[in-house]
Amino acid sequence: MTTPAPKARAYRGISIEQRRAQRRQQLLEAGTQVIGQQGFRATTVRAVCQQAGLTERYFYESFANSEALLGAVYTQAIEQVSQTLAEALLSQPGADAEQRSRNALHAYFSYLAEHPEAARIMMVEILGVSAEVDALYQKVMEDFTALLDQLWGELYPAAGTLPAPRIQLSAGILGALVYIAARWLMNGYQDPLDQVVDAAHTIVQAVNQHLSH
Repeated sequence: MTTPAPKARAYRGISIEQRRAQRRQQLLEAGTQVIGQQGFRATTVRAVCQQAGLTERYFYESFANSEALLGAVYTQAIEQVSQTLAEALLSQPGADAEQRSRNALHAYFSYLAEHPEAARIMMVEILGVSAEVDALYQKVMEDFTALLDQLWGELYPAAGTLPAPRIQLSAGILGALVYIAARWLMNGYQDPLDQVVDAAHTIVQAVNQHLSH
């Protein structure tokens, strides 16, 4: 008979799974800082591990390579943006569509300004790395287009009757918002936040007003 392998013991009341999750989160936070400041192509596994205070052994416990880390930090940033937008839309349930739309845009651009490393990853570093990373980016953009389409339909019901599929206009609006954000980032956030929000909101309102007539 074979002797069963001993179960991993908890350390200071923390299970091995919890410790692994904690190490992974440390690496995600370190990866965001290093990639967001130095750029993906200049980032090394060693640099990320040094920032996280972990050995390279623990890096490969969570990630197959640097591209896997990039995908993970990008996904985490997108999840945080999505949560930020959801909270903004729910912050004033009695507000009209225009105010809720502005709240969401303000929350989006505020997140980018407050998290410049994550913003750089989402807007710059994720592009052109590999076919696999490009596929992840495309999926996220399609998911965001679908989310924007759903929110737009809820905020502006008149946009539901279009001569062309609404999803195409949603994709166009998303593209405009992403480019405004990328330009703002590359210019060092020089333009005032409210000015950027006003510009983005003008585009959303212009499309909605056109569709309402």
